[in-house]
Amino acid sequence: MVLFNEKNFESFFQELTGHTPYLYQLDTARAIWEGKNCILQIPTGCGKTWAVITPFLFSKKAGGRTRLIYALPLRTLAQGVYQVAKQAAQKCGLPVEAKVDQRGREVVNPSVTLQTGEQPDDPFFARGAIIITTYDQVLSGLLGGPYGLSGKLRNINAAAIAGALLVFDEFHLMPPQRAFLTAVAGNRMFKEITQSVWMTATATSALTETIQDALNCKPISLRPDDAGKIPSIAEVKRHLVYEQRPLSIADVLQHPGERQIVLVNTVGRAQQMISDLRNALREYELDIPLLSLHSRFFKQDRSRKEEDLRSAFAKNAKAPAILVATQVVEAGLDISSAHLHTEICPMNALVQRAGRCARFPGENGTVH
Repeated sequence: MVLFNEKNFESFFQELTGHTPYLYQLDTARAIWEGKNCILQIPTGCGKTWAVITPFLFSKKAGGRTRLIYALPLRTLAQGVYQVAKQAAQKCGLPVEAKVDQRGREVVNPSVTLQTGEQPDDPFFARGAIIITTYDQVLSGLLGGPYGLSGKLRNINAAAIAGALLVFDEFHLMPPQRAFLTAVAGNRMFKEITQSVWMTATATSALTETIQDALNCKPISLRPDDAGKIPSIAEVKRHLVYEQRPLSIADVLQHPGERQIVLVNTVGRAQQMISDLRNALREYELDIPLLSLHSRFFKQDRSRKEEDLRSAFAKNAKAPAILVATQVVEAGLDISSAHLHTEICPMNALVQRAGRCARFPGENGTVH
């Protein structure tokens, strides 16, 4: 086996991302290069996505694994990672759009594809070098019953998964006794020919120990020297305030000139909050964009809303805006607010939600 060249990888990473890799990203790249399974337990906003996409592309150039299947819990998150992966592939000179001949046959595959129930671009996990998908698509394939394919084709996805680098991002969101155990058992079945990376910010020790015992995973976490270099840790100030009352629109209206995210636990509660806020903004003649995101939108509406919120709550965005959402924004979305209002929730969910407040360098925020 060719030894991992750290200097070459650092140059490749710098060219692709614009900054040198953190030490934990070097550890991850080395583990992927050496074919090891690993668990990344890294705080939110520290570049976990780049920690696997970049070494995969680096390894692929040297003749390593040819397929990365990147699985997420929600279609909303899959869209975000899909855009990041396309940008990375394009910088590497890989095709991001398919090319067809005069008969309409695909002669050049796109290097990055999205496979979800709404956008089934790669039902056989065969077109893209990087396939962004959701847990249900991966696990149904492992179980021999892939969504959207006939019974005659039920084993194709399992074969595609078997030779791939398989990433489970935010795996703590899997139901522990169902999807999680299915994913671990499936990877154990193919452990001689499949490599897996498990990424989380808040998984319990019980989950990580299960993965380590079953797959002999290498645990990777932030090294002490990383903490002072990562902007989302070293260059932000985030305050947590316990409010001794139920969340109401009055709490949101106290900060009209700021970007705010309101996180509630049910769709019904989100719909009511949106309605009340819309009426209040009209009554007080406040011209503030009001956005919402939850699981009951049609595809075209949700896609438009996701684009709007990524713009309104992006890095360096300054204009006031209010987003009302459910837990669909807890993980993976690269958005930030000055004030995040959340109803009471489990501690691991609270940590994830807090990651949407003061996320970018130099920001100062409060989690209520």
